[in-house]
Amino acid sequence: MKIIQGDCREVMASGTAESMDA
Repeated sequence: MKIIQGDCREVMASGTAESMDA
């Protein structure tokens, strides 16, 4: 699982794997 502290919020907000993939 690659999670960036900056994108972490966007990923949780979206709640979709699409954000994590990008």
